[in-house]
Amino acid sequence: MIKKSKGRKFLVVISLLLLLSFIAFALWAMLPHRTMEAAKEALKSDETVAVQNGTYIHLKPLVNRKKIGIIMYPGARVDAEAYAVLGKKLAREGMDVFILKMPLRIAFFGVNAADRILNEHKDELSTWYIGGHSLGGVVAANYAVDHQETIDGVIFLASYPVKGKDFKNADLRYLQIFASKDGFVTKEDRENGAALLPAERIVYTIEGGNHEQFGYYGHQKGDGIPDITREEQHEVIKEQISAFVLN
Repeated sequence: MIKKSKGRKFLVVISLLLLLSFIAFALWAMLPHRTMEAAKEALKSDETVAVQNGTYIHLKPLVNRKKIGIIMYPGARVDAEAYAVLGKKLAREGMDVFILKMPLRIAFFGVNAADRILNEHKDELSTWYIGGHSLGGVVAANYAVDHQETIDGVIFLASYPVKGKDFKNADLRYLQIFASKDGFVTKEDRENGAALLPAERIVYTIEGGNHEQFGYYGHQKGDGIPDITREEQHEVIKEQISAFVLN
């Protein structure tokens, strides 16, 4: 009886610890990095881009629209809205941009969120790219490998693939954009990710840029201090993605 009692107490303690860990994680995830006003302004439609902000954000070009869609997975604890400025810049280049909203703001909990967009817009768009910032890029890349019949390429923003999928032999194009002042993506991370990708991938480093300036949200503790403005960094990102997708 004593052994059974101790066993039950042990299970109760473990269960409580797991519950507390889950609660702590949920609270952490529910406190996102603050989205900046510029991003909120970018969510307003204008004469060049129509914006729909529902279960996902859709920035649709009204001028020179091409049949190209870009699906974006946000970084961890970052609202989808924080990427609206970049999305609008790309939409003005003629590409439809879709920014996913993740459960608990963690992309791993919404791996297949792109399914809905592909199903709803398959008749109006013929070429698809998928990508994401930081953790969002990891998840987007995994999705792309599993949907090569639909996805044409992957865009990593301050991100890289992790082991588990055959990225090298996948029928996909890859673009990686890094920043020289990124305080989170290390040289080792880049090298490990590069080993999983084909040699013909495109890699670009934004000199003076940092991790948080891939979006429009508040400071991330531990990030590097940038030498360029957020707007300057976004212009470079827009130019690199446009060149990759449109050429």
